[in-house]
Amino acid sequence: SGHSSYVTGVAFNADGSILASGSEDDTVRLWKVPGGALLGVLQGHSANVTGLAFSPDGVQLASAGSDRVIRVWNVASRRQVGTLSGHTENANSVAFSPDGSLIVSAGSGIDDNTLRLWDAEALTQVQVLYPDGPTNAIAFSPDGTLLASGGATFLTLWGVPRDSTAGPTRWDDLLTHSRNGGILGLCLLRRITPISCEGLTCA
Repeated sequence: SGHSSYVTGVAFNADGSILASGSEDDTVRLWKVPGGALLGVLQGHSANVTGLAFSPDGVQLASAGSDRVIRVWNVASRRQVGTLSGHTENANSVAFSPDGSLIVSAGSGIDDNTLRLWDAEALTQVQVLYPDGPTNAIAFSPDGTLLASGGATFLTLWGVPRDSTAGPTRWDDLLTHSRNGGILGLCLLRRITPISCEGLTCA
């Protein structure tokens, strides 16, 4: 009932009752905690599963893969409910925003150094961000106002607007990014300012 190849990603749901594992066998498996009973096998990826993230409410699970696709699953039914396509090379990390409204995925190839933001309900692309290189890890701050991305030679914080009630188009106006061009570009957000670095201090 276990994976037939290396496990490449794991994630707990919010209450810790389910553990998801992804593998080079191209599957995602759901396990009951405690006890370790297999709850289901999610099949759909055509290459390695590289990253996993539960939605904050535990209803959905997002999986990233070397097939360049983010797949979104309903945890209860074990069924795929959508795919997020846009990466042109491996997608190696995925995360939900704390309020569950956004999914972010990271490309890891030479020709796809992008972070892609998706509307978690509509499953449509909201914004494409361009870090300084292939991204290995991504995470939202607990309050959802910052998104951290890191790679071999960089670590960047991106400012996220607190008020997203106007819809995804607000990102075009309010998402700001600054970097100093050095090996480590770390930007501390003091407040969101449209299309400028005012309010940002870069070390």
